[in-house]
Amino acid sequence: MTTTSWRWRCLSCPTTIDPPPDEVSDEARRHLDRGLCAACYARSYRTGELHRYPRFNRTLDRLVVEYLLLRAYGLSLVAVATALDMSQGALLHHLRRARSRGLPV
Repeated sequence: MTTTSWRWRCLSCPTTIDPPPDEVSDEARRHLDRGLCAACYARSYRTGELHRYPRFNRTLDRLVVEYLLLRAYGLSLVAVATALDMSQGALLHHLRRARSRGLPV
């Protein structure tokens, strides 16, 4: 199991978060995707303040909804990729993943 060499601080407290391993459990990903340590994630969840820490990454479902909405407005694939702040290749990759999972794209 390999890890990256970066580290960052929790967005809510001074705790240093170590880099996640390549294989991260869904439970661990919840707080890492928000930049929180596990304790701050649990506290924010309990107190209803989790909305203050939005996810850094989009879920595939959310990406598909945003893609479909932007395409409905008539934006080209290149314009949609720009609006979603990703490359056209990355967008196409995610759309292929969505199609393989049966999502309507």
